[in-house]
Amino acid sequence: MRIVIDTNVFVSALISPSGKPASVLNLALGGSIVPVADALIFAEYFDV
Repeated sequence: MRIVIDTNVFVSALISPSGKPASVLNLALGGSIVPVADALIFAEYFDV
């Protein structure tokens, strides 16, 4: 499955490592899902 991890999900995962957003991030890091993004999403990540 391919997903876009929105910036608020990424930040929430970092703030609360036991929450649902962190579970999504862990699935991506483990290879169970494939995160996809374009230049605009990466720019938003770097701005935050």
